[in-house]
Order: sequence, then C-alpha cells, then structure tokens
Amino acid sequence: MRRYVAGIVNHGSYEDLARCLASLSQQDTRPEAVFVVDTGVDPSRLQALVGEYASVGFEVRPNLGWGAGVNRILARVGGEHPDVPYVLLLNPDIELDPDFAAKTPMGGII
Repeated sequence: MRRYVAGIVNHGSYEDLARCLASLSQQDTRPEAVFVVDTGVDPSRLQALVGEYASVGFEVRPNLGWGAGVNRILARVGGEHPDVPYVLLLNPDIELDPDFAAKTPMGGII
C-alpha cells in the first residue's frame, strides 16, 4: 500500500481548496494525513472548511510565499509522520481523479 501525506498551500482560493480537499477525501488510496497552510485571507471561509474537514490539519501562517508554506508542510510531516515516505504537494486548484494515488508512480517528479 502506498503511504503518503498531502499538503496544500492556500492564499484566498477557498472554493478551489474545498474541491481539492473533496478530491483527496475520495481517493481510493487515501493519504495518511492532509495539511493545509493558509494565509488567513478570509477567516470565516477558512472556518467553514475547518468544520467540514475536521481531520485536516489546518494552519494559518503569514504570507511568506509558496515556498515557505511548503517548508512548513514538510516540517510538519517530518515531525508528525516521519515514517511516511511520500508527500504530495498540491495547489488548491487541483482536483484529483479518485484513482490518482493508486495509479501514479511515487518517488519521482510528476
């Protein structure tokens, strides 16, 4: 079985983020965890997603750019899931087919 964690860096794209999270929740091979780093553009819209996706690890951080958000996700994966070999980094406007994780070779750049 493939073991992976998914991470999303979001800056105000809450509708896209909702669709991305929905596609992750429908994966045939689900991630062991999902982390979202959000810049806090719209706290009420973020709170609605937090309520809908209670298992997702949301974190609000200052907007220091996409790379800083990715670094935060990778640090969190390293601290909370150090034995998981793969991290799937996504932009919020990505919607995955349900069999994406099952069919995609892991270990390289896609």
